[in-house]
Amino acid sequence: MPKKYFILTLGCQMNHSDSERIRAVLESMGWENTEKEDQADLVIVNSCSVRQTAIDRIYGRIRKWEKIKKERDFKILLTGCVLPHDRNKMEKSFDWFLPIFEIGKLPKLLEGKDSFEGETYFEIKPKNLSSFSANVPIMTGCDKFCSYCAVPYTRGREVSRPYNEIFKEVEDLVQRGYKEIILLGQNVNSYMGASDHEIYSRHVGRLGRQLKSLKINDQLDSTNCKVENTITFPELLKKVASISGDFWIRFVSSHPYDMSDDLIEVMLKESKVCSQINLAAQSGDDEVLKRMNRHYTSAHFLERVQKLKKAIPEIMISTDIIVGFCGETKEAFQNTVKLFQKVEFEMAYISKYSPRPGTLAQKQFKDDIPFSVKKEREKKLTDILKQINLRKNKSLVGKRRRVLVDKAKKDSQGIVWNLGRTEGLKPVKFAAGRDFTGEFVEVEIVSAGPWSLESRLA
Repeated sequence: MPKKYFILTLGCQMNHSDSERIRAVLESMGWENTEKEDQADLVIVNSCSVRQTAIDRIYGRIRKWEKIKKERDFKILLTGCVLPHDRNKMEKSFDWFLPIFEIGKLPKLLEGKDSFEGETYFEIKPKNLSSFSANVPIMTGCDKFCSYCAVPYTRGREVSRPYNEIFKEVEDLVQRGYKEIILLGQNVNSYMGASDHEIYSRHVGRLGRQLKSLKINDQLDSTNCKVENTITFPELLKKVASISGDFWIRFVSSHPYDMSDDLIEVMLKESKVCSQINLAAQSGDDEVLKRMNRHYTSAHFLERVQKLKKAIPEIMISTDIIVGFCGETKEAFQNTVKLFQKVEFEMAYISKYSPRPGTLAQKQFKDDIPFSVKKEREKKLTDILKQINLRKNKSLVGKRRRVLVDKAKKDSQGIVWNLGRTEGLKPVKFAAGRDFTGEFVEVEIVSAGPWSLESRLA
């Protein structure tokens, strides 16, 4: 009988993309996926040290795994975004720790075989979970060092993937019928990619040959690696949009500091690029932004938003917000409320600040906002978000929208309800005589709530 594996994926879309590469390596070895961890021979935890809640979820599972270990042969492997502090605390509970960029070593680690085809992390072809929507990483790491963020300490500095590799991966996906391509990076706006077999690191400031661990060789002679041969993110986006086929292009995450006019122009001119963007504000108060080390002001953020809205009036803008950051006064939080109301975000990922070990904020500032206050502030923003969405969604009633269907289910009366998303990521459902999963359909909006739209086939 083939051995079975279970992957617990925590955190962002990049981690989910990483898990698809882990799947590819394991299934090349003949292992089979199971959705029930108590049936698995191996559990791989693709972790996230960015938020304490994700780490707490791992601790909540460890007791269960220890119980299984006493009953039969059962192994646990830790990978993903792991701060040294979290790794030191959890390491004794795991059989192995493997850095995410070294997942090609799984065959050697588990079975003593050669590493996975000798390929580097980015070159491992993922085993996609969806047959119509694909995550495509274009870079990894971050050079911003926001004071609250663990990413530079878990992912390392920014490294951009060769643009020809990205182009070929997207082209292959589109030829296989994929309808949605999501370009991923911790900060896609700072992407600077070279051609085949080369990577670019903004930290080192030049091109270098790609190593298995995705590190830059500082001693490498870069005579033949000229920075002029690189392309920026807007240029990459334009190149991907030139691929023939009917598909949408999305991208995350986007840092306001690096949001260029060139990117706005490409979003305007390229019809395949969705009129939707996640622009992480994190706060609407300049003093808080300064302590966060975000490198921009609320005025700069609003200027970028206004330019986006002028170019693309129907653009859907979502954001990330941290409430209760160190020293966030009532007045500071009120500035975030004002930002919400001015921008009219239609989606927001609101998190309550929790200090991450080793970050600048944890070292320099006191976590002085009570949890109850953080919770109140989260609710306040959620209520504003609900009001904005209800008003904007009601304005869509009677209008037609193109929808990509994610899934469908049949009710007790035999009606097939299709659930999908608009270009602006608005959840939509409609009744039909069949399952349209993975297809584009035209619908007419018939009713609206704050978080979803009901429609009928147009």
